[in-house]
Amino acid sequence: VKFIGESQANTIIEGAATKSRVFQDADTDAEMTFDTLTIRNGDSTSLGSPEGGCIYIDGNPFILYDVTMDNCTATYGGAIVVTSAAGGNVTTYDSTFTDNSTTSSNGGAIAANGNTITVNATTFIDNTSGSNYGGAISAPTVIVENGSVFKGNSSNANGGAIYATLDLTVSDSTFGGSGAGE
Repeated sequence: VKFIGESQANTIIEGAATKSRVFQDADTDAEMTFDTLTIRNGDSTSLGSPEGGCIYIDGNPFILYDVTMDNCTATYGGAIVVTSAAGGNVTTYDSTFTDNSTTSSNGGAIAANGNTITVNATTFIDNTSGSNYGGAISAPTVIVENGSVFKGNSSNANGGAIYATLDLTVSDSTFGGSGAGE
């Protein structure tokens, strides 16, 4: 399944004025791809499943190309949450995550259970985990490469930018101004 926009400036998928998630997969096991668009202002905090403020993925491989995720809020996984370990790896290319947050814990921008998150030339700015575990990313395995930037991300404890429980690999990337309270 592919969602392809014209440009980040011209293709904007907007969360509703009332609290709602922008996208939730149908558990199809199909690869999901978002390309050249902006997703913003999703808020799942009042839903029965309050994870993933803009995108909720249940086990599908998920790819972002040239996507901006902005101002998404959830209890867990501010912009994106992957809830199943069954193949739901997340890969980003040339994307930007700004001002996403969790009201509780785990991944102000992206959180994944039992999955790998790979970020390529992706920027994370001012994302916040409300209590702990990764101001920008929380996952068992995180791979950061090809000029990715982490700036101003925060968590009250455990990983101002990234919290990886199994493996963290970083190459050719920049970190600055991120911090954890404890």
